[in-house]
Amino acid sequence: METIEHRLPEPEQRCPVCGAQMAEIGKEIRRSMKIVPPQYGVVEDVYYTYACKQCEAETDEALIVKTPKEPAVLPGSFASPEAIAHIS
Repeated sequence: METIEHRLPEPEQRCPVCGAQMAEIGKEIRRSMKIVPPQYGVVEDVYYTYACKQCEAETDEALIVKTPKEPAVLPGSFASPEAIAHIS
């Protein structure tokens, strides 16, 4: 919860009749709902590919292995599970 206090400036806290410092005797509180939009960012998944240089040197063919990819929630889109949960 955020609290913002609104007070009169010092000169206005003086009595306009006699000039004495006025005492604080109460307050009114108004509450309102504040909605903070979600933060967005891009997550870049980098999947590496590997080759055996030893096999390539000996046979002219390298064994190539790719890091397995996690399947996309919606193939072809940028949607993440978190994004889909937010709009559901």
